[in-house]
Amino acid sequence: MTLQLRDFQVRNRPVMSVRELSDDLPEQFKTNLQNAHVQVAEPFQGLTADGLVVPGLFSLGKTGLSNAGIQQAASALLGSLGPAQREAALFDIDSDAWRRWCNIHPYMMRHGSLMEDMESQQRDLALALLQSSLSDSGYNLSRDIMHLNETIREITGSDDELGEWLYWVSILGQPSADEPWGWQIDGHHLNVNFLVVGDQLVATPMFMGSEPVAVDIGKYAGTRVFQSEEGIALNLARTLSAEQRCKAIIDENVPRQIFTGAFRDNFEMRYEGVRFDDLTSQQQALMFDLIGTYIN
Repeated sequence: MTLQLRDFQVRNRPVMSVRELSDDLPEQFKTNLQNAHVQVAEPFQGLTADGLVVPGLFSLGKTGLSNAGIQQAASALLGSLGPAQREAALFDIDSDAWRRWCNIHPYMMRHGSLMEDMESQQRDLALALLQSSLSDSGYNLSRDIMHLNETIREITGSDDELGEWLYWVSILGQPSADEPWGWQIDGHHLNVNFLVVGDQLVATPMFMGSEPVAVDIGKYAGTRVFQSEEGIALNLARTLSAEQRCKAIIDENVPRQIFTGAFRDNFEMRYEGVRFDDLTSQQQALMFDLIGTYIN
């Protein structure tokens, strides 16, 4: 279904600037911010099944692949930035900036160099860094999410909160062929983190979303995201037997909060649902296709 302007309703809440944190926050946002600080201060564990970290899941090693393109793109971006922009963009490799990303649009604790304030050439270099780190489909999805953030601005008129270039870019550590370093883009519905260690690359946490997912109005009319994810998931769901559906549907109500959104890096994700080896071969193939839309 494609949405028209008349289909949208703007939530009734105070407008907040995405560029700076106001002293006069609504109570809900004050609570959210306090909780965020508490959670960021917790020792990092990451995702676990029961709160216990399993040692030895990941190891350093040679992949035979090259991350030189990512390193060169990051160095080119840093070289283009002015002193103030560079100071805003650079963080130590062990900075807690890794955990201070936020997928909602009101300003919470943004950091880095704001793309809106960059010159066109600098912006292109920031996009080149994103493109060098992702597959073609991943890059196109990221740009379409940014495009839809512009569409939401057009629909709501909320210039303070939304827009195509309201995204912050950070470099953690110095781009290097040998030493650990990484980079991050942070903003509404698009949060991407990359850690680079030699020829290894870790892309997590990563948050990609959109609301709406399809529009036929405005500057980016015709943009549509997450079609593959929806289509394959629906095809898989339709193949489930009654018994499988009882196991697969873990709650009749969609949770108010996304399981692992901002400030929920330490999350216990219990084993729930249908076991993979209890699926038919057709269902397993669909499951692999669904997983592939994310990891490819």
